[in-house]
Amino acid sequence: MTTPMPAKYCYIASENEVRWDFKVWNPQVVVINLGTNDFSEDFIPDRNEFVNAYINFIRRIQGNYIDAKIKELMNW
Repeated sequence: MTTPMPAKYCYIASENEVRWDFKVWNPQVVVINLGTNDFSEDFIPDRNEFVNAYINFIRRIQGNYIDAKIKELMNW
């Protein structure tokens, strides 16, 4: 299993040791497309645990980008 997105979220994509400063840029829209391949044949997470983690992750994003509209693309 790889590291889940919420654990990587606060870091610059190319450098896992450098934290992103959420005050540097404030987007108008945040699009989230997670869950597409989380329920594969190799690993199937507990659905309730996944949903709760997803909701908490969206709340965390909303806390960082208060004025942004959040668009979730759920494919599961």
